[in-house]
Amino acid sequence: MVGEVVEDAAILTGIGMGTAFGLLVLLMVLTVIVRLFSARVFARAAAKAAAKWAEAHDKALAGAIALTALLADPRRTESPGGHDR
Repeated sequence: MVGEVVEDAAILTGIGMGTAFGLLVLLMVLTVIVRLFSARVFARAAAKAAAKWAEAHDKALAGAIALTALLADPRRTESPGGHDR
């Protein structure tokens, strides 16, 4: 009687430990798959965003240079506030 209980307890313990270990391995594999998939997807999105940012940055830089050149022009007769010098 006691031997059967011990045997049943050992079997149930083995099943429980095997299930827990198997689920942890499954979670680890799924995590790696999701990481690889997201890295591939986000790499494309990041490249597109970087290209858009570079274009916007270049336009902003060109605008700042043009405004600086305009304000530094000695032939101008108006001050930046719209009042005569």
